[in-house]
Amino acid sequence: MLASATAAFANAGTFLFDDFNYPTGPIDGRNGGTGWASAWIGIPEFVVAPGSLSYPGLQQSGNRAQFIPSSLAGTNSLRVLSSLGSDGSTFWLSFLISFDGLLAQNTADLRLDAKNGYFHIGRELGDQANWGFEDTATPPVYSQSSVPITGSVLFVAIRIDQNADPNANDVVTVYMDPVPALLPGANPGVPGIVFTDLNFNTSNVTLALDGAAFPDPATTGFVANFDPFRGGSTYADVAPGIVSTTPEPATWSFPAGALALFALAMRRRAKIV
Repeated sequence: MLASATAAFANAGTFLFDDFNYPTGPIDGRNGGTGWASAWIGIPEFVVAPGSLSYPGLQQSGNRAQFIPSSLAGTNSLRVLSSLGSDGSTFWLSFLISFDGLLAQNTADLRLDAKNGYFHIGRELGDQANWGFEDTATPPVYSQSSVPITGSVLFVAIRIDQNADPNANDVVTVYMDPVPALLPGANPGVPGIVFTDLNFNTSNVTLALDGAAFPDPATTGFVANFDPFRGGSTYADVAPGIVSTTPEPATWSFPAGALALFALAMRRRAKIV
């Protein structure tokens, strides 16, 4: 029953989704999922790769997007979101990101376009040791979190509190490696990093996957992976957790013990009769 309830709440409010459940190959022109105003627009360095990224306790499906750089300074693939909700509302967005190979001076990130600048999450500079941000609305443009880039998968949840005044800045809170939600009303369970200088449109917002290679990627084997994009009005919408449907051994101890006592009572009753 708990598993069924969890599955139901996990899908109820998710109005943006793409788990790259496409055939492997170029990402350009792929148009699945929900909540998008356009198909993916990309170049050959961005592809659909087999298998989804895995993060402990988080539901997963489909394949993944992958940036396989060639000798180029920088490029991207992009897709337009239909809506970030109305003015005064809250929009949540989540995704997974990971790097394979040697970091060297290679970079890759997710970008959201605001009215007054660009907001990036990933590795924006070739000397970054930790996951970081690029916020072009006001200086300083670059900042780093305390979460190291270790080759493991990073889970990111972004909360955008839209200002009721469309001309005023919104509040953006980023949670890195939050705890997947098992019940409605759950929260990320980790401190957030807050930005207050960005002003987003409520619709037709561009989401881009950025990447750049230096030196020659043939010497580093560097690739960047992105997986699934979920958007909704609550944290639980974008962080559906996995509920085990197999009871632990201790869970069976009570019914087994109860059955044994019942059998003993029946035998005693038979002797009395």
